[in-house]
Amino acid sequence: MSENKLTNILLAILSHLRSNLYIWILFYVPVVLQVTMIALVLIVPSKTFVAAPLVMGVIIAAAMGYFRAVKMEIADGYFRTCFPLFLPLFVAALLIDLNWIAAIAVVDNDTYFGFINFLLFITNLHFILSAVYISFSMGVPYYLVYLLAVYGAFAIAFAIGALRKKRRIASGRSLFFSVFIFVLLMALAVSLYTYRHPKALLNVLTKEAYDLPPVVYDIHSGKAVSLRGESTISIESNWPIIGGAAAFYPIYSSAAEVLFKRPYNLTHNQFAGIYYPRGGSYDGRYAYERLINKDVDMILAFAPSDADIEMARKNNIELQITPIGREAFVILSNEVNPVHSLTVDQIQKIYSDEITNWREVGGENEKILTFRQFADSDSQIIMERVVMKDFPFAKPPSIARMYNNKGYRNADNAIGYSLKFFAETLQKNGVRQLAINGVEPKRENIQNGSYPLVYEFYIVTRKNDVAPNAQKLIDWFLSDQGQALIEDVGYVPITSIK
Repeated sequence: MSENKLTNILLAILSHLRSNLYIWILFYVPVVLQVTMIALVLIVPSKTFVAAPLVMGVIIAAAMGYFRAVKMEIADGYFRTCFPLFLPLFVAALLIDLNWIAAIAVVDNDTYFGFINFLLFITNLHFILSAVYISFSMGVPYYLVYLLAVYGAFAIAFAIGALRKKRRIASGRSLFFSVFIFVLLMALAVSLYTYRHPKALLNVLTKEAYDLPPVVYDIHSGKAVSLRGESTISIESNWPIIGGAAAFYPIYSSAAEVLFKRPYNLTHNQFAGIYYPRGGSYDGRYAYERLINKDVDMILAFAPSDADIEMARKNNIELQITPIGREAFVILSNEVNPVHSLTVDQIQKIYSDEITNWREVGGENEKILTFRQFADSDSQIIMERVVMKDFPFAKPPSIARMYNNKGYRNADNAIGYSLKFFAETLQKNGVRQLAINGVEPKRENIQNGSYPLVYEFYIVTRKNDVAPNAQKLIDWFLSDQGQALIEDVGYVPITSIK
């Protein structure tokens, strides 16, 4: 093959790549938009970034569409001009329909169509960076809207440019057919949206998910609750090592922060890590085991289980249990839910799947979406041991399992549970704490015991092996100043404060 012939072939290929509309749609537009998105991530502040990809994407795609129509030849034929303009719009609209159908299946029939995500991935390989970033940071619905917006802007700008140059895109019949198919797909999406919104669909997929427990206090970061007045005791040496449930870390870490005098040769974090560690002793399920194994000198925890008592007996250890405060266990729902109160029996039947619809407990005809906590969380321990008792937990719905990294997602038809201390942070976000047997979980009802799900928590030590200064710390927690600290952290003290 002669050199001139080879050059002509290469030039023809380059010309084809430069002008082919499919190449523009599937390569040039995605590349330019994804480079822009990377620049936006690096430059634009995260708080203002949510709308930035959409706005910039529409502007850039429109500019590219107009440039392509005005500066280059437009090929004849439906499949060379009109179809490539509508193809990404068809795909995006179809994916929206499939995602709505999958979401309805999840909520109504507890069936999760994982292949929808597979289709989303396969059909958007050319847009993979944008697809992954937007889907994970803002949600799949936002990404599908993004696709429609940028490719719609490209197509409209291309059509405007073609009209200005008096170039025909397609016959009237072909154009009508394409518009009809697109409108049909979008009409299906709108009808599905109208059918289920907002009770179970978009509601579930877009409502805020909450970590329970959230990070409330962290002494390792220098945050603590202050005492009322000067501390009445000071422990300068022989500091008891304190552990316990994560729920009570704010109490014992705040106390240690103000009562333990830190040696000059230890940094704040070193001292905190030794004398009120947040590692293994931070896990409520294993708090008693660590006390019995003498990993810690004292723990703050709820009452020991039968297994904890048996473990202590086998190790010839008698537990000394001192009540220092009260905490409520609360049931969560969305504030738009007309159900304001449940009985313990109803809660047990909801979480064992004997009751599956809010209508059965006086609410609307909506399937109950149950959320549960991590297996080792303090809330889950109480739910299993004290609330559910002999009732078996049913398998959670698929939509709840999809968000099992979160303790609760505030959908209109959702139900969850938590210690009141953690749930207090969610009150302003439309989360209701349900009354139990008609009694609300207010502080006075917790104090007088009228709210049914109230539990004392304790300082627990080894009775015949009490560490130096441990009893001094226990006595302080029972004093007015110690009880005030418990109240200021957010719990209910065991005694009245003078």
